[in-house]
Amino acid sequence: MRERTGDMLKTTLGAAAIVLTVAQPALADQPETAEAAMNAAERIANCPGCDFYFGPRPQESARRGLADIGIEAPEGGGYHILLAYTGTRWARLWEGNGSTQNLFRLPAKTVICMDPGGWTNIRNGPGLNYRRVGKVTRPTVKKVFEARLTKPLGKTDGEAWWRISYNGRPAWVQNLRTIEFGSYGSTAPKSCKLWKQYYG
Repeated sequence: MRERTGDMLKTTLGAAAIVLTVAQPALADQPETAEAAMNAAERIANCPGCDFYFGPRPQESARRGLADIGIEAPEGGGYHILLAYTGTRWARLWEGNGSTQNLFRLPAKTVICMDPGGWTNIRNGPGLNYRRVGKVTRPTVKKVFEARLTKPLGKTDGEAWWRISYNGRPAWVQNLRTIEFGSYGSTAPKSCKLWKQYYG
């Protein structure tokens, strides 16, 4: 059963939901709809009786390829599942309760930090096989417009790329080289200092 309150979409899996699924097949995984991301989360979590819910601005964020979905178990307790779009389907980028350097909704600001070599490459597409168009050599705040998942969460961390603007043109940076701006430090250098401590 689903209910919508304001910009919050909530769904409960159960016998009624199973009947509904038979009558109305799930939406195809499409990045432009939060409902498609919710369908994927329900399928991935496989948690009958759980409540699934979105945070703020789910439709806009889903159109940009990122969906943060909370899951509450009937017996209490819960966690979050962060989905990103691969270009053909929704899959897990991150899952858990603790903080993460990942963004949770788009658009949002991120801080680009430097890898051990002292810089982070900026590329013209979402992947290491794309051409490098520049590099960042100091903590830099950028607005993220889109997410693209390149490696779903498995035995190792998931990997995604953020689309930013670089020298006035669309470009991409690996999420593993970034940290959410504002949540971990009041300035870009402070944010990257914490990024290096935990993720660098």
